[in-house]
Amino acid sequence: MKVLLVDDDQAVHVALKAMLELEGHHVEDTWDGKDALDALIHARFDVVIADLQRPDQEGSTIQEIRKLDATLPIVAISDRVAEPGADVTLLKPFTSLELRWAVKRALCA
Repeated sequence: MKVLLVDDDQAVHVALKAMLELEGHHVEDTWDGKDALDALIHARFDVVIADLQRPDQEGSTIQEIRKLDATLPIVAISDRVAEPGADVTLLKPFTSLELRWAVKRALCA
């Protein structure tokens, strides 16, 4: 499965990428909303995993992704309640099992 990962926290980003690659997924790294949107314009992904709080953008990365592809499964990572648009919200902190569950659930949404 091809995953677009959007998270600017280096420690979280590296851990998420490692978890996903151990599951056999191909992960494309993006560190901010602008790069994520550019990646979505140039490639197809099976799922997006994105941190909700993007300090580099005024608007919501999730809502911008929805404008590009209304059906793309999105797992939102948050330390609070999710915003509209995500299929599944994964609250911090979370385990690798919870990440797997969230991805599977988003794909079935």
